[in-house]
Amino acid sequence: MLNTSEAAAARRGIVLALTKQLNCQWRNFAFFLLVNDPVAYIVRADRAGVIVTEPINFRNEPGPLLEFLWRFNFLSPEERGMDPTARLATDLEDIDIAKEKLAAHVSTRVQASPVYIVEVSDTTTPRNVLVWGCLSSCKSLTGRSTRVAAVWDPEAEKVRFLKDAWRTDAETTEGESDILRILNDAKVEHVPTLLAGGDVPGKYHQTMTQTFTSPIQPWVLTKPGVLDKWTHHRLLEEFIPTRLEDFKTPKGFLQALFDAFLAHKGAYALGFLHRDVSDGNIMIDENGCGVLIDWELAIRVRDNQGAPIEHKAGRHDRVGTWKFMSCNLLAQKELRKPHGLPDDQQPFLWIGLYYILLSFNPVILGNPSIEELVAEIFEESLYHKNFHYFTGGRSKRLILAMEHVICELEIPNNNPMEDWFTKVLDVFAVDKLRGQLTARRVLSSLTELSQPNLEEHDALERIFRDSLDADGWSSTREG
Repeated sequence: MLNTSEAAAARRGIVLALTKQLNCQWRNFAFFLLVNDPVAYIVRADRAGVIVTEPINFRNEPGPLLEFLWRFNFLSPEERGMDPTARLATDLEDIDIAKEKLAAHVSTRVQASPVYIVEVSDTTTPRNVLVWGCLSSCKSLTGRSTRVAAVWDPEAEKVRFLKDAWRTDAETTEGESDILRILNDAKVEHVPTLLAGGDVPGKYHQTMTQTFTSPIQPWVLTKPGVLDKWTHHRLLEEFIPTRLEDFKTPKGFLQALFDAFLAHKGAYALGFLHRDVSDGNIMIDENGCGVLIDWELAIRVRDNQGAPIEHKAGRHDRVGTWKFMSCNLLAQKELRKPHGLPDDQQPFLWIGLYYILLSFNPVILGNPSIEELVAEIFEESLYHKNFHYFTGGRSKRLILAMEHVICELEIPNNNPMEDWFTKVLDVFAVDKLRGQLTARRVLSSLTELSQPNLEEHDALERIFRDSLDADGWSSTREG
């Protein structure tokens, strides 16, 4: 493989074209023919990676290329990569009703998209829903490749939420629909209501690229075991209308965050760790309650009998949303400590701080630029060439060490929000800094919070409840 800048640019172009093709169509994989006279390359791409043939000189030896084209001509649409569980709607009545019911949820950018009938697997009978464009599509060719959409459920005559993604078989993870069934059956509050879902059946709904990495071949550039097998997974849920960022009042924001925290606590009691707590994964339902969504990265940390399940730290263990990851996960070049409950609780602190900075007009010593603070705290990263790995979180570590200007912020018109941040910060900082807190922190350091147990939810739950019960909340969004 050439390592010139021109070759790298060509590869980026191929990946971009394949990504757009798989995003614009309902596909499991795609073939791509790259012609650079006098040679051609046949490319096959799925969500695990890309396979490229050696150059075929079609002027001197056209046979291999002609044979491929001849064989491709006789392949069915499914064998060419099309997803047979998603088909174009042809009934005009279906098309009209889908566009009528989904118009409020479809951006003008995708209104030219056709309407599809998409099948959602279930434990009994599959469900068919009408899809007109997606709320979001994947930006990467490989990996989970998640796309979500508001869809019309003709059986129930309601707008529903569809999630289409690929899940890794790299470790003993369960499908998101299986996890939601367990949470729903146990009546865990503030989690999505599953209506149908499961792995999409069929041989082409699992990736194949990874199978070519073993046994080792001289033409394979990827080491054995590096590429994962991915399985197509789809689920249908009750529609939740509002994102966390569209909260109406500061107290409503903290209530939604607390509801998501309670969902996390309920799932953990059943042995599950979410592993991607972020603002994008917290929604607000029609009653103003928070809902913790997106359980596809969740893993079991205890079995049904309550016995711990050991997970070795490895390349699959640092998952989540970079802005809100814990210091432990961001700091390590090579993970030595697996993702644990403290790593899953810390994002609630960072989500709170993120919205305090952007929405609640805090007073900060020195009046620094809010935009620069947000970039410094939530986006900082450093690439290590020797490890092919990013680390970050330097400012977060300074905050937990009480050595950052953020530690002294004030929120004049929302004292309960300020009190929440101060006490939650103490919970995560006090274990390292017992006896070294600033004068402003002395009072809380003398309470039971000076001995927090982050292997439980109790300490943070008390802080949430006390802050929500307090007086002094602003009635307006900005405070």
